[in-house]
Amino acid sequence: MVNSFNVYRCAARSARLAAALILVAVTVAGCRQKEQDMPAVATPTVTFSRDRVALGSPVKVTYRFQVAANATFDRDYWVFVHVLNPQGEALWNDDHLPATPTTQWKPGQTVEYTRTVFVPNYPYIGEANVRIGLYSQADGKRLVLAAPEASRREYTVAKVELLPQSENVFLIYKDGWHPAEVDAANPNSEWQWTQKRAAFSFRNP
Repeated sequence: MVNSFNVYRCAARSARLAAALILVAVTVAGCRQKEQDMPAVATPTVTFSRDRVALGSPVKVTYRFQVAANATFDRDYWVFVHVLNPQGEALWNDDHLPATPTTQWKPGQTVEYTRTVFVPNYPYIGEANVRIGLYSQADGKRLVLAAPEASRREYTVAKVELLPQSENVFLIYKDGWHPAEVDAANPNSEWQWTQKRAAFSFRNP
């Protein structure tokens, strides 16, 4: 014989669980809608000094942010830069603090600066996509930008074609160079210091 009290209790539990799930769903949807409704703080632009770059060669990258008229910044945000192949695999990153900290950005201002990066010798040749965003190192918070969104406030802003290393200007380091050093945080970043005098040779490009 079925105990009617137990049936009633189970039904009540199910009703409370359903109500709780509905409340969670409504809350999550509301939060997502609130995030989507947040205005963009800036319009980003990224340009390379060359549209076609050989692996291992340097290239100048210019970052430009057109700050929105109503933008405000509660802290100094980092710029994250991801260069990916068409399958979404990362080729290299160029995360950095902008030349002018975001707490100093003014509504309507244009912030522009140029960085020189060396394209790593990654085993890939072809077109690469450049994605950018603004984030906080403290809690990972990302800001909304006015650009095509690839995913989770990560925006596609440029493309660059990667060429074989054979297209690069090949350097031969001769006398006067210290051993190569590598950035522990980014193994693709390598450099060499000269002594008082140093020499290298290369084929006339």
